[in-house]
Amino acid sequence: MSRSVEVGSSVRAAALAVTLLTVLAPWPYASVEPLWRDALIAPLLLIGIVTLAAAVRRRGPLATLSGRAMALAALIPGVALLGAVPLPAFLVDLVQPSAGRLLSAAAVPPRGWTTLSLDPATTLDAAALAAAIAVVAVVVIAAARQPRVRAALAAILCVGGTAVAVFGVVHVLTVRDSETMFWSVRIAEVGTPFGPFVNRNHFGGAMVLFAGSAVGLFGRAFEGRRFVSAGIWGICACALGAALIATTSRGAVLGAGTASVAFIALARGKSRRRAAAALGVAALVGLAVLIGTGRGQELLVRVTSLSGRWTARFAVQLDALRVVLDFPVFGTGAGSFETTYTAVQTIEPTRSFSNAHSDWVQILMETGLLGAALLVAVTLEVGRVVRRGLEAAGPERWMIAGPIAACLGVAAHGLFEVNLHVPSNALLAACTLSIAYATSLDVHDGHAGGAARSSGRMECSDESEAEATGPPVCPSPS
Repeated sequence: MSRSVEVGSSVRAAALAVTLLTVLAPWPYASVEPLWRDALIAPLLLIGIVTLAAAVRRRGPLATLSGRAMALAALIPGVALLGAVPLPAFLVDLVQPSAGRLLSAAAVPPRGWTTLSLDPATTLDAAALAAAIAVVAVVVIAAARQPRVRAALAAILCVGGTAVAVFGVVHVLTVRDSETMFWSVRIAEVGTPFGPFVNRNHFGGAMVLFAGSAVGLFGRAFEGRRFVSAGIWGICACALGAALIATTSRGAVLGAGTASVAFIALARGKSRRRAAAALGVAALVGLAVLIGTGRGQELLVRVTSLSGRWTARFAVQLDALRVVLDFPVFGTGAGSFETTYTAVQTIEPTRSFSNAHSDWVQILMETGLLGAALLVAVTLEVGRVVRRGLEAAGPERWMIAGPIAACLGVAAHGLFEVNLHVPSNALLAACTLSIAYATSLDVHDGHAGGAARSSGRMECSDESEAEATGPPVCPSPS
């Protein structure tokens, strides 16, 4: 049971816009090129400014978000931006005594005034992306409190993700050069392109996230006995799973496996058996695609072999963790990995690394314990709300289980890859998680309201509705 929350047309439009931008983000090289990244972030920030300005003028759906949620959203870009604030050099040396040594090793000239970040320019870029992520989260949560709106947002993600999946499979079956994107664009040999992604691991991470919306919509429609819709979303989920397996990405397969286990665990009773059966069908479809494309042997070799570049990523992670010991509180600065890692690199000096091959290690290195604390706070807040939402019965519960399982899958993938540092995937993760969070708020409020009415008490509308319509009038129970 869910309680409909009135959503203004401006917030609905903003949510649809940011979701469409999230779906379009993978196509221009997954937005990793600076020009495309800026072209993606700029409209998101503009939408955020306009939406917040409207919310200040009159209290609307944004007022339904708790102060805790709004504070955490504001801290996401705030923690990143902190590293770019100019401070007297002596103060930075006092807080981070290792900064001077590492800057010298990285050939960065000394300055009278400096920043906590060892590369403030990239930190500003990271802060802009973090602000865009916060915009997506706040706008989607506010709009997705209404069932029809969140279903529309999830459908956009599902259809858009399926288009990326189909393109990826067609591309890999028809391209002759493994270092070519869009059949004609050459990339560096260190890339492993798949579809519109420079790296097949990041493509696989996107498939896991897109599949969260598809599985949620499937479960919602199936339990609501809308079998035609369930069939459509089920086909989308199978296409996403097949494309993921076709990448032969070990990390993506780990993420998909984790998401599948989480989804089954989040289901209950007969629903758990149905969830396991549905995922089994999807796995068989993926296996058929793997055999049909002739990539089964490649995946088997990759899974059973941990040599070569796979082991190099662990050495990079160890190097990054050593840096954390020197910069434990504030880190080296959001986005600064590529600049600073060369000063501590211990393997193959001829090779360069743009990331730590682990979301969590890189977040810890770049933002220190401050960033880790924010991450824990966000996790606790989401876990608190989602746990209450999953206690409610009804089809809407699948709109929590599917996206949350996908996010847990990407979290597991993040042990060995940096999906959350790829702009398109970071925005997609924010959108997916926000749908689950908003659904949890809605179904929990509706469940609580139903319980109150059944016990002879009348639950009045929430604060935003009360302010919009005046003091609520609750009739006395007879």
